[in-house]
Amino acid sequence: MTLELDPHVELGDEDERLAYRVAAEALRNVERHARATRVAVTLQRTAAGVELAVADDGTGFTPEERRRRAKDGHVGLSLLEDFVAGSGGALAIRSVPGGGTTVALELPAR
Repeated sequence: MTLELDPHVELGDEDERLAYRVAAEALRNVERHARATRVAVTLQRTAAGVELAVADDGTGFTPEERRRRAKDGHVGLSLLEDFVAGSGGALAIRSVPGGGTTVALELPAR
């Protein structure tokens, strides 16, 4: 696992909890489902604010696989999307079967 943290990123308490929750859920999914050999976590400043990304080289999934798993009770990513949206951030989940998954949280400058 690689970890890259921009030392100039400062988050308020609410954004820090949100970033922690996103990272924890993404890493839990890597451990439980991805069969990844590598995972990278980055936290960096962007022109618009702050971005946290968790990227793995695991099995990935299709949108249909994600919908099917949600019907079977695996709703962590969906709940996370709702939570992030309600907190004023944006969550992007990009996945390619056989090519890994990236979960990226964008927080506006506050």
